[in-house]
Amino acid sequence: MKGSAPPISCELAVKAIVPTVRAMLAKELTSGHMMKQQEVATALGLTQSAISQYLRNVRGTALNLQGMQNINAVIREMAEVISNGSASFNYINGRYCEICRQVRETRLLCELHKKVDPSYEVEGCTSCAPEIRGC
Repeated sequence: MKGSAPPISCELAVKAIVPTVRAMLAKELTSGHMMKQQEVATALGLTQSAISQYLRNVRGTALNLQGMQNINAVIREMAEVISNGSASFNYINGRYCEICRQVRETRLLCELHKKVDPSYEVEGCTSCAPEIRGC
């Protein structure tokens, strides 16, 4: 019997990138736009408890994206649009996809993939390559 299949790139993105982006957004919205936790929760479709956990670094810590200026710029832009109430689902979804593409280009998911599945060969792997995946 073979071992279990390694997680696909999108699974890693959902488990690592999305929570990290939510944490970054929660911090930007509460500190930079002075929104209350409940307001952020409502805007992001989450609970106030989840926002509290993001702010306390209990959630959203699988990846460190803080030093990535392009991603920080997208987070600031998202926070601005969310805080002024003009964020549509398509806008938010598009920005998450943009950040995911940027993270995949840096191969940060490869490092995480190797941690999750030490037998996974990340050298030369192109499964996360944005130009191949088309998303």
